Amino acid sequence: MQPSTSHLRPLIAFAIAALLCLITATAHAETSAPSAYPAQAIPADRGCATCGMYPAHYPQWQQQVIFKDKSMAAFDGGKCLFRFLLNMTKYDTRHTLADVAMIWVKDFNTGAWTDGTKAFYVVGSNAMGPMGKEIIPFTTQEAAQKFQQQEGGTVEPYANITMDTLKSLMGGMMHMPHSGH
Repeated sequence: MQPSTSHLRPLIAFAIAALLCLITATAHAETSAPSAYPAQAIPADRGCATCGMYPAHYPQWQQQVIFKDKSMAAFDGGKCLFRFLLNMTKYDTRHTLADVAMIWVKDFNTGAWTDGTKAFYVVGSNAMGPMGKEIIPFTTQEAAQKFQQQEGGTVEPYANITMDTLKSLMGGMMHMPHSGH
């Protein structure tokens, strides 16, 4: 006669349920982790951390870095954001790259804040930003590719943006949209 395993069924069901709860909680923690450093409203009088222009005048182009101390550096476009990140000691004496908690960029199509390290960027398109040719963020690669097909340029992930990328955009025509001020 074989021993009965029916008394183990509730324990197995409990273990499976606990494992599923753990997996769900872990997935939720990963997707909600950035909320500890949410995007912040950029005040009208806050200048870009690299060029001094006012990002509040250019809502579609706004980008920001949130530091672990919850302070924020605001930018009026991707070139300024990456110029800051790639040479932070020139622009910020209080923080280092290790102090960066979150990089927020606005999806060019939707205007929604998105994680800048996961975004896809169109570099060197025909679209002009507040300071000429720009690095334009999109939440998805598909959206970036669609824009690139219409406006030119190349699609790059965050990790591929370098000082050489920035240099390739210098000398583009300056385009200053009327801000009403």
